[in-house]
Amino acid sequence: MVARSWFPGYVFCRFDVVRDPWQHALRAPGAIEILGDPPSPLDERVFLDMVARCPRQLMTQDARTVVPSGSEVEVRDGPFKGRTGIVASSRDSIVMVELFAFNRPTRVELQTKQVIIIR
Repeated sequence: MVARSWFPGYVFCRFDVVRDPWQHALRAPGAIEILGDPPSPLDERVFLDMVARCPRQLMTQDARTVVPSGSEVEVRDGPFKGRTGIVASSRDSIVMVELFAFNRPTRVELQTKQVIIIR
C-alpha cells in the first residue's frame, strides 16, 4: 500500500522556534531543508484553511476506472497545461484531478487523453 499526500514533498511541523531544537527535523528520512532561516511560522488559521480545502479521502475505484485514484498526473492539454495533480477519480473518458490553481486546491474535470501518469 502506498500512501500519498496532497502536498507531495512537504511536511508541516508544529514547534516553538525559540525553545525547541527545530534542526532535529532535518534528521527525518528524506528531509533536505527547512524553508526559512530561522523557519518562518505558518499562521494556524492559514494551515487550518488549507486542511479544510483538501478532501479527506480519494473516491473509490470501480470496474470503469481508467486512471487509478491517487495517481500523480501532468496535464498535457488545455488551460491547465503543465500543472501536476492527483487523480481523485476516473470513469470512462473523464478524470477528476485535484490540482493547485487559483491559490487553492481545485478539482478539475478532464478527458483521459489530456493527462499523462507521472507516478
